[in-house]
Amino acid sequence: MTDEAARLEDCSRTCGCCGEPRRGVPDYAFRRPDAVVARGDGAVLHVDSNDLCDVEANGARRVFLRGVLLIPLRAIPGQSFGYGPWVEVQRDDARRYVQATRDGDVGALAPLPATLANDLPGCEGTTGLPVALRGQPNGQRPSIDAAVASPHRLAAEQRDGWDAARLRAVLADGPFCRGTA
Repeated sequence: MTDEAARLEDCSRTCGCCGEPRRGVPDYAFRRPDAVVARGDGAVLHVDSNDLCDVEANGARRVFLRGVLLIPLRAIPGQSFGYGPWVEVQRDDARRYVQATRDGDVGALAPLPATLANDLPGCEGTTGLPVALRGQPNGQRPSIDAAVASPHRLAAEQRDGWDAARLRAVLADGPFCRGTA
């Protein structure tokens, strides 16, 4: 491992959720979709879990699932930076996903079309970006594949990975290990 990779892996910080000290390259998770956080008067939030919610406003219902979008780290072989964003899916697709999860068949479910529902730190302009949601076995959150014929920078970065400079820039942009990356 290079000195640069060692410094990146040694990123120390305090977890924003539990307050516990953490080391290593952080992940970035979202508590809710941006549309839920910014909902206006009259909108009703239905939360089924930390991985499924929907919002009802003006007679329309929007359904969201949370997944994991991994970016390979070229600076630290074998590791990835993980975003934990929400995606918006069609209601019928959400039902199929939930049923497949209950049946233990989520890994066999065909990828679901979705759109990112969060603006990712370091990759602005991602809200509404078309993605594919892929079920994962053993109760893992579904994976999100941004490389769906998209010209957005995120699609190329998910495919090609980040070098150390890009990782440092993203860490500096978000609420990560301030002053250590």
